[in-house]
Amino acid sequence: MLISKVKNLLRNCPVCECKKGEVLHAQSFLLAESIFLPESYDVVSCVVCGFVFADTKAKQKDYDIYYQDSSKYESGITSLGSGVTEHDHKRLEDTAKTISNFFPNKSFSILDVGSANGGLLSEMKKLNYTSLSGLDPSPACVSYMSEIGIEGVLGGLFTDNNNLYKKFDGVLLTHVLEHIYDVRVAIANVLNFLKDDGILYLEVPDSSKYKDFFISPFYFFDIEHINHFDQDSLTNLFSLFGGNILDIGQKDMPISKYGFIPAVYIVFQKNKNKANQKIKQSLVSKDSILKHIKESTVSIYSPEVDDLVISKAPVIVWGAGQATQRSLQNTPLGDTNILFFVDNDKKKQGIFLKSKEVFPPDKIKENGRAIIIICSGLHGNEIKEQIKSMDLKNKVLLVT
Repeated sequence: MLISKVKNLLRNCPVCECKKGEVLHAQSFLLAESIFLPESYDVVSCVVCGFVFADTKAKQKDYDIYYQDSSKYESGITSLGSGVTEHDHKRLEDTAKTISNFFPNKSFSILDVGSANGGLLSEMKKLNYTSLSGLDPSPACVSYMSEIGIEGVLGGLFTDNNNLYKKFDGVLLTHVLEHIYDVRVAIANVLNFLKDDGILYLEVPDSSKYKDFFISPFYFFDIEHINHFDQDSLTNLFSLFGGNILDIGQKDMPISKYGFIPAVYIVFQKNKNKANQKIKQSLVSKDSILKHIKESTVSIYSPEVDDLVISKAPVIVWGAGQATQRSLQNTPLGDTNILFFVDNDKKKQGIFLKSKEVFPPDKIKENGRAIIIICSGLHGNEIKEQIKSMDLKNKVLLVT
């Protein structure tokens, strides 16, 4: 839904704290019955600095609870951060090589904040770094890191981290800040993990290039990614903290066997320089996101799904993630005759969407006549390959 109006914000701009934003899009979801986050929010652009973000009524504590209870990042099969899949391994390998350019001393003490299963640290270990630690709120992730020989510490950006007994030469914060409600507090906290003159490597999706990476309708708007950074907004943000920006750049990140998403990184050295606090307006990401919204609006409906609504043919939806939660609320998918959902992610199995349970994929074998609707932004073709390997004879429809 394309909108253009200025509103008083529920959430001040995470970069400049302005209280007004222009509404670019109203996004809604049909969430799993176990998730207690808002089912809708406005995507807004700050009227002062141009930063684009979700104007959500949830607070940081609500997201903390969500990631503690519902984290998909524990799974080595379905999540980023484990390095188990070929594409995830390549992503982490490339990131580790980039980081090594800024951490020349292999004995540097390095902390990965939001480390998940320690995939990035494993790649750093292969590059002969010897003092590696991972901080994550998931006990399962911390346990897994310990099993693979990496120090895992239970905690996060907003917890009491007294168990971190030292400050570090380097801190990594990769694909975390886009999830954070209290952005400025998060950066202050992460810089506190660093020694004086320590170096932070931070990486997030690059919203200035969303227009060039159409994956599925409204792909970049979900309940988790609530901040849309680019080089300009990161520069604005770090201008508030003194220190030196050593480098800032863009990259394309493999995220599935068949797809990439754009990313931007910044390398920041902590020191006692006074912050200049000069915020400059940039509308690059706003323009990119408006183009993504326009293409999404045109692409969202599927005539095949409309036909299934009319025929009432039995349907199994493969996928219980963000793409499905958007589609159930915003397309006719929710009006089809859904028998149940399936998903490879064990954390999703057993939850309910539209009062229908999510099962492991093997459940499909009991329903050979049902039509499988694959609802996935990036993994649709991989799921088709899995269906073929399972020797299922069901008719398959891929929607995004």
